[in-house]
Amino acid sequence: MKKLTILFAALTLSAGLWAINNVPYIDANGQEQHRDGVTGVINSTDTLKAGWYVVMPTGSEKQTGTLVCQGEVHLIVYDGAKLTATGADNKPGIEVSGEGNSLTIYGYTNQSGQLIAIGGANAAGIGGGNAAAGSNITIYGGKITANGGENASAIGSGNGGDAASNIFVATSFVVKAGSAANPTTVITNTGADLASDLAGKQYVTVEGSASTALPNVDDAQGTMHNGKTLLNGQLIIRKDGKSYNAIGQEVK
Repeated sequence: MKKLTILFAALTLSAGLWAINNVPYIDANGQEQHRDGVTGVINSTDTLKAGWYVVMPTGSEKQTGTLVCQGEVHLIVYDGAKLTATGADNKPGIEVSGEGNSLTIYGYTNQSGQLIAIGGANAAGIGGGNAAAGSNITIYGGKITANGGENASAIGSGNGGDAASNIFVATSFVVKAGSAANPTTVITNTGADLASDLAGKQYVTVEGSASTALPNVDDAQGTMHNGKTLLNGQLIIRKDGKSYNAIGQEVK
């Protein structure tokens, strides 16, 4: 059984997607929640269909080509994780456009997980491509950086698209926007629909506060993939010869 579990983990990791149980995240009210059946995302993923996903701290994942959201997508960007999605010309880094499609982003306690979305020419970083509106985007956590292509908003619509709508950021986060690589304009009315505030702003960063940290991962430990393995659907992290679950509790 153990060998089968390890083989299953290896096969699903190589495919780019795998299911994880008991994944923690901070919800809209700032409370820790856990979710089962969450799909792990690495750089071979190109479509997120309706459901729950997590970017784990396995190193810097780079998505070449648009990461498309289809249906109601919930994405947890775990502490220490980093995912960069870069779209081609006329394509957003992360596409959230069209009726029935949405993206809700969560972080964890440190709010240190990074999601970087870069749109191609005429496309938003997060939202619509050329001539497409980007709507229904909610950020409850993580460190989010969006870079819109020429003539497009960082978070919202692409060039020539209809006006964006339903773009929300939790009130505990700071939104900085502007037209330079280091935006300095602070948008304070978070918790409201920010679509009009972000329209035409080519660069946007969203940052929150940090609290406690999980154990660091020692990549040199054992033979696990980047210090991590799956055991009956539970993520196990190795550090200093010990095992921890996804919320930092030692597993003996």
